[in-house]
Amino acid sequence: MASGAETYPDSTNLKLRELLKEVQLDHSPANTAIINDVVSSIRDAINNIPDGLQVAADVAPGFVRDVGADKVEFKFRKPKSIEVGGSYSFQCIAKPDVNVDLFLRLPKDCFHEKDYLNYRYHAKRFLYLCIIKNHLKLSSLVQDVKWSAFHNEARKPVLVVYPATPKYNSSILEDMFIEDNADFIKRTFTGSKELREALLLLKVWARKSSLFVHDCLSGFLITVIVAYLASKSGKNRINSSMDPKQILRITLDFIANSKVWDSGLFFQPEGERSISDKDRKTKLQSFPIIICDSFANYNMAFRMSPSGFQELRDEAGLALTCMDKCTDGGFDEIFMTKIDYPAKYDYCIRLNLKDNHDFHVSGFCLDDECWRSYEQRVLCVIDQALRGRTKLIRAIWRNAPSLYDFENGFSMLDKEAMFIGIAIGSMEEAFKQAVIGPSPEDRDKGAVEFRKFWGDKSTLDGFVMAELLKLQHLIIKEMTEHVLMRHLSLPKQNIISIVDQLDFVLCHGNRDPISLSKNLLKAFDDLSKQLRGLDNIPLRISSVQPLDSAFRLTSVFPPSPHPLAHEEGTRIKLEKLTATCIQPLEVMIQREFPDIFKVWYDSFGGDAIGLTCGNKSSKKRGRDDNGEDNDLLDALKAVGQLGKGFVKSVHFLKAPKLST
Repeated sequence: MASGAETYPDSTNLKLRELLKEVQLDHSPANTAIINDVVSSIRDAINNIPDGLQVAADVAPGFVRDVGADKVEFKFRKPKSIEVGGSYSFQCIAKPDVNVDLFLRLPKDCFHEKDYLNYRYHAKRFLYLCIIKNHLKLSSLVQDVKWSAFHNEARKPVLVVYPATPKYNSSILEDMFIEDNADFIKRTFTGSKELREALLLLKVWARKSSLFVHDCLSGFLITVIVAYLASKSGKNRINSSMDPKQILRITLDFIANSKVWDSGLFFQPEGERSISDKDRKTKLQSFPIIICDSFANYNMAFRMSPSGFQELRDEAGLALTCMDKCTDGGFDEIFMTKIDYPAKYDYCIRLNLKDNHDFHVSGFCLDDECWRSYEQRVLCVIDQALRGRTKLIRAIWRNAPSLYDFENGFSMLDKEAMFIGIAIGSMEEAFKQAVIGPSPEDRDKGAVEFRKFWGDKSTLDGFVMAELLKLQHLIIKEMTEHVLMRHLSLPKQNIISIVDQLDFVLCHGNRDPISLSKNLLKAFDDLSKQLRGLDNIPLRISSVQPLDSAFRLTSVFPPSPHPLAHEEGTRIKLEKLTATCIQPLEVMIQREFPDIFKVWYDSFGGDAIGLTCGNKSSKKRGRDDNGEDNDLLDALKAVGQLGKGFVKSVHFLKAPKLST
């Protein structure tokens, strides 16, 4: 048994590894993208401060007075650079204190040669930051800006910027103005039967197209879109003279093709509020899709993701095509046909995330819920891996089932699998067997990032997996599994890809193997007739029963005739790959005994078994005694053959005839 001294280092290492997992910040592409967006927003806000602003001591008179500085006036100039520094830049931030340091290089134009005297530098530094603070507080992407003493040094304060939480705020605003928005929508639809009927048709279409997803569409959003088109804000694209079919077409065309989505949908403000759409857009610029209400600059589409919106536009475009090219205006295709995920996507993947706690390691609810953040994390990883190969990628986690007991908290909201749908672009791009590496001009920095993403199997020239050389349709499956296991630490058994279940069909080319069942049944019928017609065997065959599932047309892999199984003289065309053996099919053969046998155990002692027989009918005897003896001898010989290896000997004992 090992001593405590010997096991101590191993147990300590285990504890250290677990501690590191708890304190290390998640530097996944999704989180990095969020932080980079915030940094870019802060950089843009600072760079938008106009040059030439006159700055004097009256901006912060108390600070200038207490540090004892003089001659602090200067004209504001934009920073020479704004760069990320500190521990975040080399991935050494220790949770839970997470701060990203931004280094601002102050321009020389703001200083004079002797400004290092009499605390002039400290005063100008603080005044410069005051100007930045005042402008950052005007940005919708900044929730708050506060001061903090740098290492407890009061004369060198730094700005602490708290990014806004737009989805958190929108979740509250949604409840605050739900009645106002509901009343506005009710007024729009009351009195217009055509508008209500068109809305019902749109809801049927959305349901059949599987668009009612948390980050795509809802009954409320489709209602809001129709209300917008029927309002002055939407230029009254829908008017009272239109019938439901016309309203349906106009709405679908607006969803699929309108460029208004690029700038956002803005309802005209109610009451005395006078704010331009440009200012409203600035306040909502953190959202990819904007449908701004008329009451509080609240984005009613704050849950909609870019991929969900792309799916919505694609489906609307397909519906328009059906209306133009299909029979009866595409009625069956649009309103009667349910479009499930396997019909919508080329690749379907399910991730089993039950008992996986990585997605909520930072808590269940930040600005957004952890499940939505994990969806984006999965989407970013797959999108980076398949860039240029796909038309649409969707990551949907319906984590909150109906009738869930929320009184027990959120810990059990991981039972449902996450769905990933992938629609490929061109087959030529999708089935390329390699990922091209960084260009020669970008190899210094790009090679590091490329290898970091793809792992050890990548080179400067690209990334190729040996498995991909076999079947083209498995390329995307293998690439997706590789990056999910690498970046999300998911075991392969938790990644269920629905792509290769019907691979056996590829072996048959353009032929349907079930079409050969007619030939199979005829072959079985011929075999049965030939076996029942045999008369040179000891026991006559009474029937032949099919056992294999192929005879019932339920075989998973229906058999095909072997290309060499033809009559002599027949010209055949061999396949490229010809099987070396024939797939056997099981049948059951029943034999008929001429007499009725009865088995007697323990009658002769030892291991001997007695067998007596009687005639089937004592009234009709069509044979003489010698013929009967021959039949019995043949039957017992058959018993010996059937029991070969088990029967030592067979003896025929004929009972003597009794005289009268």
